[in-house]
Amino acid sequence: MGEDSACIAYTRLTQFLDKCGMPHTQQTEETRVWVRRSDRGWQNVHVHRSCLSGGSGGGGFANISTTGSASFNYPL
Repeated sequence: MGEDSACIAYTRLTQFLDKCGMPHTQQTEETRVWVRRSDRGWQNVHVHRSCLSGGSGGGGFANISTTGSASFNYPL
């Protein structure tokens, strides 16, 4: 990658209470690709998320199952 692009990877923990008030934690690994645009600054052009553990099957994360992954591409 050059001076005008970046790739970051991290573990994301999301904690929430379900409708019964029970706490849940969802752990995902995310990778994001960023590109620097001369007219707009840094722009996120791709996200990949892999679900590792915890949480309920939905919990507001409709694109991800507890054993799956999802990728998001943004227009350049």
